[in-house]
Amino acid sequence: MPAKPTTIYRNLLREAWALTWHRKSLWVFGLFAACISTGGVVEIVWRAVARVQTGAVSLSQMLNHSFPGYELFGRYLREWTVLPTDQVTILVTLYILIGVAVLVAALVSQAALVKGVHALRPFTLNEAIAASRGHFPHVLSLALLSKIAYAILFALAVLPLALLQISNPPLEALIAFLIFVVFVVAAVAVGVISMIALIEIVRENRHAIDGIHAGWKLFREHWIACMEYGLLLFVVVLVGGLAVFAGLTLVSIPFAILLLLSILSGSPFLFALMNTVGTILFFTIIFSYVGASVVYQYAAWMLFFDRSLLRGPGRLQAKVRRLWAKR
Repeated sequence: MPAKPTTIYRNLLREAWALTWHRKSLWVFGLFAACISTGGVVEIVWRAVARVQTGAVSLSQMLNHSFPGYELFGRYLREWTVLPTDQVTILVTLYILIGVAVLVAALVSQAALVKGVHALRPFTLNEAIAASRGHFPHVLSLALLSKIAYAILFALAVLPLALLQISNPPLEALIAFLIFVVFVVAAVAVGVISMIALIEIVRENRHAIDGIHAGWKLFREHWIACMEYGLLLFVVVLVGGLAVFAGLTLVSIPFAILLLLSILSGSPFLFALMNTVGTILFFTIIFSYVGASVVYQYAAWMLFFDRSLLRGPGRLQAKVRRLWAKR
C-alpha cells in the first residue's frame, strides 16, 4: 500500500521552538546571521517588495529628472574632504575592517546554526565555530550568488515598472500585478533554494554549486509546499514579533512612571541608574528576540528539510492540493 501523503507543518514548528528554547547558546549566532539572512523566505519577499516599489519611483525620478541623492552624496563627500587625510584613511580602514568582521561572523554563524541545530546535543560556542570553519568558502560563494540573484530579480522587477508609460490605468495595473506575482514566486524560490543549499553544504560537505543544484531539485518537486511553509513560518515569526512589541509597551508604562519619579526626586544618580537599566533591558529583549527568531527559522527549515522534503514527491502533499482534492 502506498504511503499516505502528509503535511506536518504544525509539528515541525513546535519542534523547532523546542530546539530553539533548549539551545539558547545558538542565539548569539542567530544575532550575527541576521546580518545576512534571517532564514525567512517570505520575510525577504516582504522587504524586497517595498524596495521594488521605492526603487521604481527612484528610477523613474532618475530617468525623468536627475540622479536621486546626488546632492546629499556630494555634501557628504565635501564633509570628508574637510577632514585631514590621515583621519579619513583611519575612518575608511576602520569601516572596512568592521564590515569584513561582521561579514565573516555572519557567514560563520550561518554554518554554526546548521551544525548546532542538527547536533544531537547542544553545541557550545567553541564547538559550533570549530565545526563551521571548513565550510566558509562555500557558504561565502552561496551568499554572493544568492545576493546576485536577488539583485537581478530586483532589476527585472524595477525596470518595467519604472519604464511603464501607459495611459490606460487598468492595463498598467495588470502589468504591474503580473510583474509582482512573478517577482514574489522567483524571490521565494531563491530563498528556499539558498536555505536548502546551505543545509546541503554544511551537513553533507558539498560545494556551493552542488548545494544549489540540490536545492533547485527539491524546490521544483515541492514548490507549493515550500511556499506554504514559508508563509506559515513568516506569520508565526510576525506574531511573535508583535507579542514582543506588546510586552515592551506594557513594560514601558511602569518604567516611564519610575523614570518620572526619579526626575522629580532630583537625584542625578537615580535618573542615570533608571536610564541605564532601561536601556540594557530594552536591548537585551530586542537582541534576544532577533537571535531566537533566526535560530527558530533555521531550525524550522532544517526540520522541514529532513521530515518533509526528503520524503519524496509522493509523501509530501501541499495543503492547497489537499483542499483542492476534497472539492
